[in-house]
Amino acid sequence: VEQTFTNTLNKIETSIKSLPTIRIALNEISKDQSEITCQTIIEKGLLDCVVAFQRFCDVMYSKHKDAKTKIPFNAFQKLDVGGDLWNGIFSESYENWLTESEYTRLNILFQRRHLLQHTEGIVDQTYLEKSLDNKYNIGQRIIVKEKDVLEFVGYINLLTDKIRIKIKAE
Repeated sequence: VEQTFTNTLNKIETSIKSLPTIRIALNEISKDQSEITCQTIIEKGLLDCVVAFQRFCDVMYSKHKDAKTKIPFNAFQKLDVGGDLWNGIFSESYENWLTESEYTRLNILFQRRHLLQHTEGIVDQTYLEKSLDNKYNIGQRIIVKEKDVLEFVGYINLLTDKIRIKIKAE
């Protein structure tokens, strides 16, 4: 699982960093198609980060001697639920491993991923309540940028490094 996780994050970073070249190549065919394709790659990066994180945490958590017998469905796609699970084992979690501003940003990115997955990126009341993101109104479509995905990869790497360290320390 660790190798698959690492490969997935590397693939996401490579895809995002390749976008300038992809844009140039596709602009020769159609600028609209170029932007649609690039935006699809960006949004897929956000989605893939969460899937990789979910799988990594599922496996690492279930291997731990103090793990609950059954992990709630998609627990690690929800920062509060996944964080509570790690807190039950380590007596600390995501909020301890990130600064307040990093955790706030991570939450926004997780919530944007949720919108992409479940509402095609259209902001709803639940998003506004859970993310506290005041940049959007209900009914607007979120915009995910390349820097957002790279930032997200950084946070996911930081969290998984902390989990590895904690598990090895026991």
